[in-house]
Amino acid sequence: MVRGERGAALRLRRLSIENVRCWSSCQLALTYLDDSPLDQAVLFGDSGSGKSALLSAVAQICELDEERLLPEPYSPRLIRSGQTTAQIELALQLGPATLVASLSLRGTDSPWLRPVTQVRQSPAAPHLAWPPRGRIAYVGQRPGFDLRQKLLQLRWRSQRLGRDEAGRPPLHPGLQRLGELFQQLDPHHRSLVHLSDSDEPWLLATEVPARLLDLASLTALASERNTTALPASCVSESERTILDLAAQLTLREVVPEIVLLDEPVPGLSEERRASIIPAVRKTLPGAQVVVATASRAILHSVHDYERLPLPSKL
Repeated sequence: MVRGERGAALRLRRLSIENVRCWSSCQLALTYLDDSPLDQAVLFGDSGSGKSALLSAVAQICELDEERLLPEPYSPRLIRSGQTTAQIELALQLGPATLVASLSLRGTDSPWLRPVTQVRQSPAAPHLAWPPRGRIAYVGQRPGFDLRQKLLQLRWRSQRLGRDEAGRPPLHPGLQRLGELFQQLDPHHRSLVHLSDSDEPWLLATEVPARLLDLASLTALASERNTTALPASCVSESERTILDLAAQLTLREVVPEIVLLDEPVPGLSEERRASIIPAVRKTLPGAQVVVATASRAILHSVHDYERLPLPSKL
């Protein structure tokens, strides 16, 4: 994974909000008993308990939405009904250094004139530039980018990486990570095959070489392995959701160090959803994974001390 200066990985330690959406106030500490940041955590609560509000608050203050600004950032609609101001504050750790960022919202703020985020950093090195572009991945329930365009871009980059002895280009690392994560989450554990002469990936129920193929070689491989190749455009809605989730996490310019998942792949079976956090951490080793969900399967995929039940909203 990509780490910060001096090999330090970025970690979320604390989140505090006041008068944000359904919350009057909420403070969450994402640390173990020895005060080190959690490697993985599940924010657990029923529908309407405010899980999405907490992760989107982090996204707002860090200006995250798949490496772009959130739509209508800092809108007064974030402020809790009946209130005139709201506050978002988070603490990040990078090696020995800590950073506290806070954002105050007023009902009169224009969506086009964003308030300035106040940032305080400890004097200990390393220093973290703000906002932490690419280092935190926030994935909501809607796809955050044009998947087809991103695949085309990385396929073109693959062809510029050189050729093997047979003259075939290797896969771009982002495409390799996409295939690994998709295969772990796919109910049929199929491989994603990227072709030099097709605008979409294909699915094959067998292991495939880690390089770009063409349609002719894909057909030959499927025949040899006695299976059938399927274009990604023909998959079911739930399978498409898995592909979108995997793509939003892996097809990035920077490998994220903090992954925030808001109710991931709700159409997937509970048995398969239990594999989400282990699959993400295997594909993005060392990343801190924070999931907001009502799924008990996801909740029970982590240790007791990594489960953060949401407090009552007051």
